[in-house]
This record gives sequence, C-alpha cells and structure tokens, in this order.
Amino acid sequence: MPLSYTLFFFFFLQRILTFTIATSSTTIILEGSTTLRSPNNTFELGIFNLPSSNNFYLAIRYASLSKQTLIWVANRRQPSPTQTNTTLQLTNTTTTCHLSLTHPQTSLPLWQTPTPKGPSFSSCNVQLLENGNLVLLSSENGTVLWQSFDEPTDKWLPGMNLTRTQSLVSWKTETDPSPGLYSLRLKPPDYGELELVFNGTDSYWSTGNWTGNFFTGIPEMTNPYIYRFHFEEPFTAAASFGFTETTSDSGFVPTMFRLEPHGQVQQYTWWKQAGAWNKFWFKPEVCQVRGLCGRFGVCEGHESSELCVCVDGFGPSDEVGWGNGDYTMGCVRKKMDSCDKRDGFQDMGLVKFGSGSVNFSKAKSRSFCESKCLGSCECVGLTFSEGSGLCKNFYGSVFDFQNVSSVGLGVGDGGGALYVRVPRDGNEKGLDSKVLIVAVLVGSVAVLGVVVVQESLDNNNNMLNINTPMSKTPKSSSSSPATSPGSTSRWLRRHNSNNNNHHHHHRQSLSADFSYDPSSYALNFEDDSGELPLRNFSARLPPSPPRRPTTTTSMAPCH
Repeated sequence: MPLSYTLFFFFFLQRILTFTIATSSTTIILEGSTTLRSPNNTFELGIFNLPSSNNFYLAIRYASLSKQTLIWVANRRQPSPTQTNTTLQLTNTTTTCHLSLTHPQTSLPLWQTPTPKGPSFSSCNVQLLENGNLVLLSSENGTVLWQSFDEPTDKWLPGMNLTRTQSLVSWKTETDPSPGLYSLRLKPPDYGELELVFNGTDSYWSTGNWTGNFFTGIPEMTNPYIYRFHFEEPFTAAASFGFTETTSDSGFVPTMFRLEPHGQVQQYTWWKQAGAWNKFWFKPEVCQVRGLCGRFGVCEGHESSELCVCVDGFGPSDEVGWGNGDYTMGCVRKKMDSCDKRDGFQDMGLVKFGSGSVNFSKAKSRSFCESKCLGSCECVGLTFSEGSGLCKNFYGSVFDFQNVSSVGLGVGDGGGALYVRVPRDGNEKGLDSKVLIVAVLVGSVAVLGVVVVQESLDNNNNMLNINTPMSKTPKSSSSSPATSPGSTSRWLRRHNSNNNNHHHHHRQSLSADFSYDPSSYALNFEDDSGELPLRNFSARLPPSPPRRPTTTTSMAPCH
C-alpha cells in the first residue's frame, strides 16, 4: 500500500475515534444513598433495601407517606450486594440512550433499559414524574424513549396500563421482590378480560368479559368511586386497560392495586389518620388461590398465623421459604420412605382439592379401597361413597386443600370424605366435626356405568382425560395392608381451636363477592375536621407522555 494511502487511512480512523468520544457521555444519576424525587416530592427513586434483607434494589417508593412502600423495582432478578458503590448511570451516544445499574463486584450491569429503536438523537434525560412513572426522554422533542410504566412489577398505579405484553407479577415473598408465581394479565387470545394465573399457565380467577362499562364479574366497578376505568381496543391484540384517579376537595388520596405474594389482587387507599394502607377490595378468597399450599398442604386462611399447614406426618419441603410465607413447594413425608406397609389414612373430612390421577372402582367398604391403595406406592389417598359404593384412589399427589370455613363452599360430588395416606406415627390427630372442609375434586365430572377407569386431571382447562383400562399396574408395596386407624376427627382441632370463634366474622369480612366496605372507603377522605368531602371530584393525574412511535415487538411476559 502506498505511503499516502496509509497516512490517509490512519488520519480517517483518528477522526472517527475523536467523533465517537466527543459525542458519547455517561452521567451518574444516583450513587449510594442519593435519591431522585418527583416535582412535588410524592415519589422518590433510590437504591433501597427491605427489612431483614441485605440486598439492595433500584426502586421507586412513596416519599410523602409515613409508611415506605415500594411501587416499582428495577433489578428484582439481580439485587446489589451493597448500597455503597451501586450507581445508576445514563449513557448517551448518537445511536443509543439507556440507563444501567452497576456495582464493581459484577462484570455486567445488574439492570439496564433496552436500547431505543429509531433515528439517532443528540441527547436524552431522565425524569421521575409526579404519577410515579420513571421516564427516559429525548431532549430534542420530549419523546418517551422508555418508561417504567411499561415494565410493571407487582403494583398497578393510576395512569399505568395492562396490555398483551404488560402484566403484574407478584413478589416471591413480602421481603423478596424477585418474580413470584402469580401474575395478573389480559387473558389471551381475546384480550377482553383480566385473569389471575399461577405459574404462567394455570388460570384460577377472571373478571369476566368487558361490557363497555364494566367487567361482568365485577359490576360494582360502575359505582362512583375514585377511579375512572378505560379499556382501549378491547378484544384485540392492541387492547390496553387502565384507570385514572379523581380527587376530592381534601386533596390527593394515594391509591393502588397490588398482586400479593400469595396470589390475591388487592386494592388499597391511604388512610391518613391511621398512617396506613386501607384494603377495601380483593379477589379471590385466599384459599381459592391455585397452588398456594402446594402438595399435601392445607389452606388455613388469614385466621391462622400461617396461611398453610401440612397434613400430619408431613413437613414443609422448603423450611426457609415456608418461614418467609412461600408455601408453594408444599409438604413431604417426614419419614423419607414414600411407601410403608404400616401407613394409615388421615380423615380430612370433605375437602376441595386437586390431584394427579384417579382410579375408579366399586367396593363394599372403605377397607377394600384402603387395601387397594396400600398396594401401590404411588397411591396417596382415597374417597369412598357409602351410598354408591364408588371408590376413588388418587395417585401422584393431592394439593390445594380448601377449608369451607375459609372459602364458604358447599358440599362436593357426594364422593365422601378424603382419606390421605400418611405415616402411621403422624396419624394421631383428626378433624373436628364442627369444622367442615369442603369436598369436591377440582374439575371432577360424573362418570356413569364405569367400573374401573383411569383419569388424569388437566389443571389447565379443568377437564378430565379419561382412559380405560389403566395404562400400567401401580408398583406394589406390600400384600399386608395396614389396618385403617380409628376416628381422626381431632385433626383440625389442633389448628383451629383458637379460631372457631372468628369464623362468623371471617365469612362476613371475606365475602366471596365484591368486598368493598363503604365505611372503610369513606375514611380515606377524612380530613382533620372529621368531615367526609365526597363531592366535586375532578381528574388529578395527567396522562404519561406519549411513547415514541416504534415497530411492534412481542415481549415475553416475566414469570
């Protein structure tokens, strides 16, 4: 290559590098304990930790309330080990503008915003708006390049919309904001209603379809509360559902929906006089939440110090998670052997539950069903109907037990009480006959004229796939069945003796219907004079800035 061409090449390369450096900048937005506040100091962005936790998160919280409540968490999947040296940086070049959270102990960012698509721009800036929305804006025309309202966590605030790609995902526990197993989303494929989903696929509650003014399952939403709901382009892939808030003469009332770690969606407003959040609506009843207590776990509801307890002879699969309020891993036998000829059966009473598979047969007595169950290590429980002689043996696992005093359900399919197979040493306590537990197999159907059938429960659509004959013979454990223990009617007395006096009150306050409490709601508008200024509502929150036009992309939901 001639010398003149070589010199020209190096001169051109130097100009390119000089241009890149001159048009690239990194600005530290937050570092350590510094915060960024909204214009009226309602919200603040900072690097915070949670009680009993050594992890730190980039989060937005209410700055104006006495109770510090996180409404959005950025790095919920990858927390920072310390607050010191954790920085939020804004990187700006001619081709990109993004935020990134870094710590010197990690080689990659703990979290960062996606790179905006579209034409290049010269500069950008970050703002925390008065409605709690963190936005990344083009300095040239104010176009929104990214906003936190498009990446919600477990809180739903006024001005935030749920769409095909934007859904709420619960925290794992009250002190762990990592993604949990529950989500609130627009229900595919029609996107005309909202649904609660367990583990990404298993729907257990929905609002019913949108009528134009309300959801069929929540007609109360038309009452003149502090919300104005709007549903843009329902029943299409472009559907977007959200709400705005109105305020009274007494001023702004903080409000939000939250998807709880235990799978309920709850609605809160701030009660200034008490300095606390007031819950005045929720769905569904807690013991109707799918997967809450896991395998061999019994839902006790909010009356108990723990939402769930294990069947006798079983203990939590995850002791740490159980202690933190995460019961989804369920229970395992305390004796690790899964099959013992000395096993007995615990009378659970009438229960609503789910199971793996079930075998039907005719029998003259329950002892026949027990003998058959004890002949297979895979059999975990049974029901027997004295009237019809129908015996149902359940295989694999049983789960989602529901107590009638908590969920208010009626008697099930007439199949009789559920008897769960338990180690004999753990079968000394039984069920108080005064505390019924409803019994109906989730998604069960009547099967007539069948002597022996094998059916598998499909939890996704609550249908039963019925096959006959059985595909395989269960593994035999022993030819000598254990004698069924006597009455076990004392089992729940241990767990419920302190709660029986509260059952009536619980049924009133946790109605299966809409649980709006007018007196509690009115308290949210109390001022210092004690009057209730429930008049002259006017729109408070302006809409978030319009997003910069981009090509439509499909973003997988976070689970």
